[in-house]
Amino acid sequence: MLDLSVDGGKFVVVIVIVIVTLTSCIGVGAGFAGGVNDGSSITDLNERIGIPENSSWIVFAMLTHPNPHRNATLSKISVNMTVPTSPTNLFGPTSPGWYLCLITKSGNVFVRSVVAWGVIRSEFSAFHEIYGEDVHKWWQGELWHVLSGDVVTLSVVRKDNTYVMTYLRAQDPTRNVTNIITMDMLDNEDLTDVAFVMDHTPAVCSELPQSSTLFSITELLFDNAPVPLSWTIHKNVDCCAASASVLPNGTQIEFSWHNAKESQC
Repeated sequence: MLDLSVDGGKFVVVIVIVIVTLTSCIGVGAGFAGGVNDGSSITDLNERIGIPENSSWIVFAMLTHPNPHRNATLSKISVNMTVPTSPTNLFGPTSPGWYLCLITKSGNVFVRSVVAWGVIRSEFSAFHEIYGEDVHKWWQGELWHVLSGDVVTLSVVRKDNTYVMTYLRAQDPTRNVTNIITMDMLDNEDLTDVAFVMDHTPAVCSELPQSSTLFSITELLFDNAPVPLSWTIHKNVDCCAASASVLPNGTQIEFSWHNAKESQC
């Protein structure tokens, strides 16, 4: 606002600058025995971790926590993911993504190991990110170009007072991307929940890749001990017949969808 007034024959110019801060939600990053529970509502998760009904999460698999009070914390998780084929339209407007999502006890901070299409160009990228809208946390690590058919190992290990997150391509094991996550980045809370997510609703289903993608869990420890792998499937958006399937022993989760041109969300 600009105010022009006269004071003793002189013009006095007063400039008032108003700064508005905007915040926005960015939606994107031995001893196994288990199975799957079917679920169609995320009301229980909304109450605890605040996943909005209009979230970009399409469908996800949530680990049934080994301790109902969430006193057990994640020690280690290691997962192999197969990168799907490229979308038919390489320059389409959507950015489909799939990720391992780790959540703090209060549900305020999400730690994600992401493989997504079209983040900065028409290719798949792998990256780590942290997101917590309520506590104003957002961080993204280095983007790493990966190819369709690549097997990418995602691992998160609790070490001292940090979490060590690593990406490794099976096709080139000499290279990796590692990020150190400190407790202040997590609002000083441990990671207690695990989910696998298919994210971002496309404008039309033909924008999705032409193949499914598979997460294979090689190790999952809470308080340094294996836990039963029991998963609940939640469908947040009815889009492109997207689904998540869990193999009987709970060690593999497959995301699939239809990408017919005539279909849309």
